[in-house]
This record gives sequence, structure tokens and C-alpha cells, in this order.
Amino acid sequence: MHDVTIDGRGAELVYHGLQTAFASIRSTNVTFTNFSFDYAAPKVIDATVAAAGVTAGHAYRVLSVPAGSPYRVNGTHITWLGETSPATGQPYWSGVDGPEYTQIHDPVAQKTWRGDNPLFSSVAAVTDLGGRRVRIDYTTSAAPGSSTRCA
Repeated sequence: MHDVTIDGRGAELVYHGLQTAFASIRSTNVTFTNFSFDYAAPKVIDATVAAAGVTAGHAYRVLSVPAGSPYRVNGTHITWLGETSPATGQPYWSGVDGPEYTQIHDPVAQKTWRGDNPLFSSVAAVTDLGGRRVRIDYTTSAAPGSSTRCA
């Protein structure tokens, strides 16, 4: 395509499973406008550190997990789940703990950067607290940062 405008006229698209949002291949001067999109269960996990500290000599973090991110806790791990396929009854994707890198946001400093994933190193236990809150207890005693948001 060349010199084309694709006008969504206010459409709101919701993707299910693993999808590529848009692709304009071997094309020039293509404009996509007037629509929004979201994923029913995004593969990027958006967890907020709601609390952090040290109890009985061991560090911990409490994560707040958004509704669009299904998960399962198992001992020292958390398995993130994609949306369940209506055809197979299985999640479209799953992943254990976190990626090798993370995007970290400090709302106080209003800064965002990528770095190592600090959430799943030296984990002693992962506990589902209910209400979409997960506690991660660590084998270390150093107080973890409390103002990070990881994706």
C-alpha cells in the first residue's frame, strides 16, 4: 500500500491471545488513525510494588497485580497466564516469574528505565494474599525498593 489512511472511526479493538497489533509491510506513507486497542490479557505483566520492607530479618515485597493479568502461585514461583483459549481450554501463553529485564518506574521521581528484574532474585517464598496481591519473601535481609513498578 502507498499513500493510504486507515480510519477506525473511533473503533475500540480488544485483542485475544498473542496478536500483532498492526503491520504495514512493504508499504509507504500509511497512516492509522481514530481507534484504540488493548489486550484482554497482555503478555507484559504490569505489577506494582505496593509495599516492601524487612520482617524477622528477611526482605519482602507485596505486589499489586491488575485484573487483566491472571496468575498462579506455587511455592517460590509465580506463573503468569494468558487468556484462556475457548478452543483448547488452555492459556494462550504462560511464563514463570519474570523476564530477564524489566521496565521500572519511580512515580516520585517521575522516571522510567529498563534494568535487571529485581523481583525474582533470592526468593524464599511466594504467597497469594488474595485481592490480586502477592507477597514475595526473600532469603536476603536488605530492604528492597518500594517505589518501583515493573512490567
